[in-house]
Parts: sequence; structure tokens; C-alpha cells
Amino acid sequence: MPEFSIIVPVFNTEKYLRQCLDSVLAQTYTDYECIMVNDGSTDSSAQICEEYSFHYPCFHLITQNNMGLSEARNTGIKYSNGDYIVFLDSDDFIKDTALQNLHTTISAGAKEVIISTTYAYYDTEKKTEERCWHPEKHIMKNSEALWFTFTADKFVVAAWTLTVRRNWLMDHQLFFEPGLLHEDELWYPLIIATAPEVTINDKIFYYNRCNRKNSIANTPKIKRCFDKLFIIEKLSCEKIDAECQKSFNYRCGQLMAGIIKDYAGYREVDCGKELSKRINNNLSTLWNTGNFKYRLLYLACMILGVRNISKILSR
Repeated sequence: MPEFSIIVPVFNTEKYLRQCLDSVLAQTYTDYECIMVNDGSTDSSAQICEEYSFHYPCFHLITQNNMGLSEARNTGIKYSNGDYIVFLDSDDFIKDTALQNLHTTISAGAKEVIISTTYAYYDTEKKTEERCWHPEKHIMKNSEALWFTFTADKFVVAAWTLTVRRNWLMDHQLFFEPGLLHEDELWYPLIIATAPEVTINDKIFYYNRCNRKNSIANTPKIKRCFDKLFIIEKLSCEKIDAECQKSFNYRCGQLMAGIIKDYAGYREVDCGKELSKRINNNLSTLWNTGNFKYRLLYLACMILGVRNISKILSR
């Protein structure tokens, strides 16, 4: 049984896939398996995955019909054999010492969940930028980790910031919600809140490719707003302790503020009225943050209306 299972969901990323998989091959610590889940790619991604699985015994290919990122990750989790699960998107890559640093962190006493340092990678300029987050403590209570990551300026809430012990994840059935866009916004807080404590790995770990055309994250869809509202509704009714709930409320306020800003671009489409109704039904999320800025936004929406505030915010 390997120490790490690296799960790589793949969908039409032929331009970047080799760099991603080569970063796995370059690891200085080699006790791993790499599970590539081809999620119905229509470009040459499938052939690239087949090549790596043929030449490298630790690379395994699973092929399925296109079911989305959540299901691809869930498939990878179910087929994994490692003690710990590492998520790697197929247009991103990892530092050559990433697994070695994780191994060192685990050997020092890490338990269920590890949060690692990530960098933004800008392809056109070939430059990187650290998502600065250097807490003084290397072991945090779950509520502390939630609050500090949600309020950090450049921290990105994403599955690939976390390394999770597989048996613990399976025991709690903490899979990704199928069919969601922004599925990490639901999975990440549930993972942190379920773990009593988390460990911080502050060594260079992950490079996230930014501003890629046609990426899921950069494709505008009204579904994004509906899915964020679904996430807000789910997080708002989770049964967790008061300190974690405080962080959940704050994150829900951040998500709601983003939805209101984006609403101006969607209000005329067929689902615009339904979106408006869902936003208004969840406006209290802003007030529940206890944050002055978000409570002010709540009052502005109540007085001037969501549509008018959205126009102002989107200018």
C-alpha cells in the first residue's frame, strides 16, 4: 500500500497534461500511486493518460463517461489505495519535493487533514505568486483553521490545498457533491469542520494555473450562482459547534456578496427571476456573518433592492 494516492481528474487538458503528470514523475519521494480519471475527454488527453499508464506501473488509468469534476474525484477516491489522498487538477502541477515535505509533516505527527502552501502560476508570463498564508501555529483546531483560511487575503478554498487520510475520509463518507460547480466550496469546510484539528505544511507544494481560457473556473454560467446558493443553504444548516458555525456564516456571506455582484449579468436570462427569488430568500446570510461590511450590504439590498446594488457593484 503506497503512502500517497495522487488523484488527477482529466477532461480535455491535452495542452497541460504532460506537465502535470511529469511533475508527479519528478517527485523525490516515490511511495505513491497516481490515479488518472479520464472523465470523457474528447481531445488527446485519453491517449496521453494511456501512455503514462503503460510506461509507469504506479500510474493507473480509469475511464468513465463525462460526469463532471466531483464524480471524477469521487471515482479516484474509491479506487485509491494510499494512506493519504492528494488532489491534483490536470492543468496544474506540484513541486518536486511536494510528497517529501508531506511525508515529513506526517511523520512529525499529522493526523487526518493537512493544509499546504499553494502558488498561483501565470502561464503567459511563466511567473508564480505565493498565496501568502503563514500562521504561527502548525497545528490548529478546526475552527481556527476555518477562520484563518476564510479571512486570509490570498488563500484559495480548493480541494488541492488539502491532503486527507483516506480511511478517515471513507469512514465519514466525505465525498464531493455530484453535479456542482464550485464543489470545493462545500467539500473544503465540511472536511475541516469534521476533523478535530489540522496540520499546516508551509513548504512549497502546489502550482495552480490561473487565467486559463475555457477552464471550468473561468466559464461564466448562471448555474454558478445557483450552485453557490445551494452551498450556502447546505452550510447554513450543518450541525457543527458554534465556533465552526461562525466561520461557516462568514464564508456564506463572502459567497453571497459574490452572487449579488454577478447577478447584474444574469437578471435578464430565463432563470433570472428564479435567481432573484433565491437570492432574496438567503439575504439573511449577510446579516448572520456579524461582519459590519456584510451587514451594510444586507441593509443596502433591503433598502435599494438586489438588482440596483448588483449594478453598482458590477461597475
